[in-house]
Amino acid sequence: MFKPGSLKRTASILLVLPIITVTAAAVAFVYLHTRRTTDTIVQQLAEETVVGVQNSLRTYFDAVENSLNTIANELAVLPLDRTFPMKVEQILYSLIQGDTVLRNVYYADTTGNLTRFEQTEDRGLILRLRNAQTGGKVVPYRLDANGQRTPFGQPIELDQRTRTGYQAAKQSGRLVWGPVVVSAYLKVPVLQPVMPVYERSPRLTPNQKPGAFRGVVGAAIPLDELNQYLRALKIAPGSVTYIINEAGELLGSSAQPTATSDPNLLTLEQSSSPLIRASAAILGRQLMLPERENEINQVSTRLAGQTYLVLASRLGDNSGAIKWWIVAIIPQEPLIQGARQGARVVLVMGLGMMVFSGFFGWWLARQVTRPVELLSQAAQAIETHKFTPAMLADLVQRQDELGELARVFRDMAEMIHQREENLHSRMQELKAELEGSRSKPLTGNQTQRWQGLLQEAAALRQDVPPTDRSV
Repeated sequence: MFKPGSLKRTASILLVLPIITVTAAAVAFVYLHTRRTTDTIVQQLAEETVVGVQNSLRTYFDAVENSLNTIANELAVLPLDRTFPMKVEQILYSLIQGDTVLRNVYYADTTGNLTRFEQTEDRGLILRLRNAQTGGKVVPYRLDANGQRTPFGQPIELDQRTRTGYQAAKQSGRLVWGPVVVSAYLKVPVLQPVMPVYERSPRLTPNQKPGAFRGVVGAAIPLDELNQYLRALKIAPGSVTYIINEAGELLGSSAQPTATSDPNLLTLEQSSSPLIRASAAILGRQLMLPERENEINQVSTRLAGQTYLVLASRLGDNSGAIKWWIVAIIPQEPLIQGARQGARVVLVMGLGMMVFSGFFGWWLARQVTRPVELLSQAAQAIETHKFTPAMLADLVQRQDELGELARVFRDMAEMIHQREENLHSRMQELKAELEGSRSKPLTGNQTQRWQGLLQEAAALRQDVPPTDRSV
């Protein structure tokens, strides 16, 4: 039980204690929930990381396909006249100059003619031509800033129609990602996206079928370029990301080269990365490769003496030509530390909220109890005859109920004070009259007057505080 007169302490407790209790309970719940769901949070973080990598790669591959599709659409409507070869050069030149994805692109027709542009490391351009004037050989030229040609290097014997990418695109009738080959020009293993070109009217209607096969447009993407792209993603410290095809061969990896100077791709077991080699033992066993796009399978396992999350996702593209998988090997401890750090941040913020809420509750209690405390002090001052209107000067300025109560209290105190002053003055007058009457003999009328004064004094004494009864 609270002691009488402890309104200030009681109000503070009643306001501050519930606020702190509710805040502490909320903070404890969030903190404990975060700690309990650390594993779930880690898995979600890992999946979000893989989704980010997947989206980046899809954007990259879709950009390649969109560029080839743009060229194919433009070439499909060009008339096959004497200006056709020149217009082909103009279209390819314009694309290679402005494209940020493709560094080489070519067009090969059904007669064996070839027009190919390559962008060098110093942003220069190389044009390779094969036509009737080149005698069946591919002749290279270096282009200057004005597009002027300068013979460059040695011609080579090559017919693009014999290449696997050309044949696969012609047979399928749509975009294909041909098998990895060693580029005859770049001398390194490359991926080869190739798209067929069919003759088409500029006013092609939705139901109109494409015309005769004209040739193919294609590009060559060095595997090392794909490796560099994966390394640039930097998903997490100590992690490894790689891409495999349906045969389980490495197409790209953030850890190492994926092929030698020949077109034979490395298998997971042949990789020089311990993590990639270790992951080969769980793929298809503990971790199944998803069959559907946007599906992610994951497993937590020990690899090379450390706990890792291994995640696999199907990697597709808009055309459906890509049937690869992306596998990410992510250390679990950094993700757990990140989740726990989040829990610690929640705890610190919660403690700060508790301190703030406690201070706010104390301030709120002061706002409520301070006016009542001033009124209590004023009442005590009235009892001891020490009340002055200045004691309530601030409180009477308020426009709320407490201010109204203070004004009524002030008026009442002033009225009581004035009444006491009047009573005191009247008592002094009566005392003087009584003292004067005692020094003279009393007549009958004076006796009656004296008795009346005594009765009046007795009546007045009933209303005067004990400290003023001096007669």
